[in-house]
Amino acid sequence: MDKKDNGKKVISSRLRVFVDSSVIIAASISETGASRAIFELGRQSFCKLFITQSIQEEVVRNLLSKATGGSVIRSAQLLDEIHLTTLPNPTVREITKFFPIINKKDAHV
Repeated sequence: MDKKDNGKKVISSRLRVFVDSSVIIAASISETGASRAIFELGRQSFCKLFITQSIQEEVVRNLLSKATGGSVIRSAQLLDEIHLTTLPNPTVREITKFFPIINKKDAHV
C-alpha cells in the first residue's frame, strides 16, 4: 500500500506480485508447491497479490470447464482468504508494445 509522508507519496516496502491464471489454478489443485507458497505469503501479508480482470475470468472459465468440484471449491476458498487486488486490463496500446519481446498470446499478462 502506498502511504503519504508529509504530503509526499512513499511506496510500501511490501513486495507486489502479479499472479497469472496458472498460479491460481495450481494453488487450487495442490496444497503444496510454489504456487501455493505464493498464496501463503500473500495470506501472511509478506506480499500483495495482483491479477487483472481478464486473468480472473480465465481462472473461472478454466476451473468450470476442466476442474473437479473439489478444486473449484478449494479455489473459491483460497481466493476468498487471499485479498487479491484486481487491476483493470491493460489497453491495446500497452499490450502491443510488448509484442516484440513476448508471445502475443501472453502479452496481456
